[in-house]
Amino acid sequence: MKLMLPLCLMLAACGEAEDAASQKLPERLVNVASTHVTAQIADDPDERAKGLMYVKRMGADEGMLFVWPDAEERSFWMRNTFIPLDLLYLNGGTVVSIIEGAKPHDETGLPSGKPVDMVLEVNAGWVKTHGIKIGDRVTVK
Repeated sequence: MKLMLPLCLMLAACGEAEDAASQKLPERLVNVASTHVTAQIADDPDERAKGLMYVKRMGADEGMLFVWPDAEERSFWMRNTFIPLDLLYLNGGTVVSIIEGAKPHDETGLPSGKPVDMVLEVNAGWVKTHGIKIGDRVTVK
């Protein structure tokens, strides 16, 4: 019986959703047009597969930057994602496609429509708030 309580507490903690900041990935400043976000970097297959799954909160100017060594058409979905997102599909330091207001838990594919080497996920509404558009320049510091 003494072992049951710690085991139950550990299992409950594993099921909790997290803040974006609690994922402990490296962060970089991503400049988009005249604004910026602090983004966690997902640059290996496991990090890209998990993405922002299970995250319940993300700061207004935070995001996640998915990075690949090559440019290909990519598709995302919102499985196990609790917060609505805007997705900026990037190639060669330029915004090439945008999806605004991706809905939590929606498993419909969200294709880039063009080859991309990075994807920036931010809170829904961020694109509109900052007037981001296709063709805007992006730098990662």
